[in-house]
Amino acid sequence: MVFDRPSRFDFEAWAQACSPEFDASEHKWDWEGVFPYFKKSVTFTEPLPETARKYGYTWDMAYAYNGSTPIYSSFPPFLWADYTIMREAFQDAGVKAAAECAGGDKEGLCWMPISENPMTSRRSHAGLGHYAALPPRPNYHLLVRHQVVRVIYPNGIASGPPSVEVRSLDDGSFSNITAVAEVIISAGALHTPTILQRSGIGSRTFLESASIPVLQALPGVGANFHDHSGPGLNWNYTRPGNFTPMPSDMLDHAFAADAAAGFNETPARGPYTLGMSNSGIYLSLANMTTVHMSIVNKIRSMAAGDFAIHLPDDYKRDATLVAGYQRQLSVLADFYANPKAPSMETPWATGTRAVAIMLHPLSRGTVRINLTDSLSQPILDYRSGSNPIDFDLHLVHLKYLRRVLDTPTMRKYGAIETSPGLSAQSDDALREYIKDDMQFSYMHPCCTAAMFPRELGGVVGPDLRVYGLNSLRVVDISILPFLVSSHTSSTAYALGEKWPEARRNQQARPVTRQDIIDLTPL
Repeated sequence: MVFDRPSRFDFEAWAQACSPEFDASEHKWDWEGVFPYFKKSVTFTEPLPETARKYGYTWDMAYAYNGSTPIYSSFPPFLWADYTIMREAFQDAGVKAAAECAGGDKEGLCWMPISENPMTSRRSHAGLGHYAALPPRPNYHLLVRHQVVRVIYPNGIASGPPSVEVRSLDDGSFSNITAVAEVIISAGALHTPTILQRSGIGSRTFLESASIPVLQALPGVGANFHDHSGPGLNWNYTRPGNFTPMPSDMLDHAFAADAAAGFNETPARGPYTLGMSNSGIYLSLANMTTVHMSIVNKIRSMAAGDFAIHLPDDYKRDATLVAGYQRQLSVLADFYANPKAPSMETPWATGTRAVAIMLHPLSRGTVRINLTDSLSQPILDYRSGSNPIDFDLHLVHLKYLRRVLDTPTMRKYGAIETSPGLSAQSDDALREYIKDDMQFSYMHPCCTAAMFPRELGGVVGPDLRVYGLNSLRVVDISILPFLVSSHTSSTAYALGEKWPEARRNQQARPVTRQDIIDLTPL
């Protein structure tokens, strides 16, 4: 998994969107307020000098890193030989190589660390680093093969912390776990809102349609759903060059056997250490088109006009959601006008396809529990492209990649576009291609329990507390008001390091077996 970081302008936009309501809060969510936790949350290991020289890796250890946690990131010790083609082509197109993209300034050609142990090259993740690798502790219990059903306030929302109802996946029995200090929900952008909805926290209209008693009306629960998305450009080489090693070499028995053996060495070596990609470009709208301000002005005009027609029906029934989206449009217009704020990502490792990932979509969808079986997987409505300006952005991104395909480096290898193909020249033809080719999710769902003013459809405040409820917080990617200019895992870890600041001066007693009460299965 790519372990890059957002741009500082993502968090400056977050602060702007929550101003003036959150200005007086002691919990700051601008870049200066979160950057220390990005640095703290991961241990970055520098590549060996010979590896850095071979591939041209650059980084700034002092500026971007100082963590010592058991969550690791590093640069892989192996790259496919053709990784140089696109890096050179991007630079032909005028993209400047950045020495370090993890320190907040993220505009240009970046090297991106990946989530792997530097010795074994196995995936580094919280299950290993923050649980399996730790000795047993009396205040740390992991209840496996159980589904969180809901939170319960048996004595009302003004009482102490809620209980948590869980369901065994083995026998279907239900149990309650009682909290002493507080309950923290960290189930991600798809499951956090469904836990809240099953608890009676969410849109009153939706909860009543599901016959769930309303505990707290917060229409933003499950709203504001969006993800990174985008189409790709494909080509062939008529003069492909003599690059080795290449992915096709894995068809050779001896090469494949050596690759497998190398992955089991310490330190690991070879193709299996690479993962997906660790290089790519992050470009602002202004650096891809001369008409960027026409798109910015279109967003501003939409914010001042009838933008609600592009929103889910849930929004149209709630003035706070409409007002919140209107503010988001205004903030995102400023973001897209910023020549240093990334609009598009194109990651790269090898091959003949480049994707144009839109980092800050305007379309909004919903996450809802399944009304026929509330304990099953949630119903996701991405609504990708429901805001037509998203297609304007996709169009700019795709046309930019076409220009990269026409650089001296790509011409040297005889690159010929295969799709959308040279016959697709008009904007209408490209829009149809985008609809057909677009990947509507890059597995970065977010923003469904947003930290936003309550009167704008927010679900949690700057202290991560769910509005109107005692001793209940959310700490995961669902609290973002809008997406960041990166893959989301590093942000999740940074949130995990920052949230204790929000509960300072509070004490918690360890959960004991006496806190678990068996209930009659439903």
